[in-house]
Amino acid sequence: MDIQDLMEQRRAPRFNTELNAELSTHENSLGDCVICNISRSGLQIECSMTQAAQLIPNQGGPPRIPDIQLTLSFSVPTSARDKTLIRVTCDLIYVRRVTREKHQLGCQFREFHDDCNEHLEDFLRHFATSQPKSV
Repeated sequence: MDIQDLMEQRRAPRFNTELNAELSTHENSLGDCVICNISRSGLQIECSMTQAAQLIPNQGGPPRIPDIQLTLSFSVPTSARDKTLIRVTCDLIYVRRVTREKHQLGCQFREFHDDCNEHLEDFLRHFATSQPKSV
């Protein structure tokens, strides 16, 4: 199976973004991060090494992703408003080290708060542009 086949298996296309977001867990706030791409089923964020380490402490040996849920809050423009708050709980799917200080987290949507899924859909339909990601 080649890379094109893998890309075609995605349920929803990715949209490149640079949205500032607040990242938290059930226990505490982890600070600000940047959403670098988003789709109808999830998103990818860039965060600091410190934030990633708070989620998955180094326990020696290969990294394991326990059942971690994250909450992200961010604003997007919609056809009805300049800014609309999106608040979503996600399951952490993967962590990827980009540089010594920067990590990417792949997240799958679990729950939209306050029916904001309609606002996200409006943003994706009217404002986001689909761009292929380099692999």
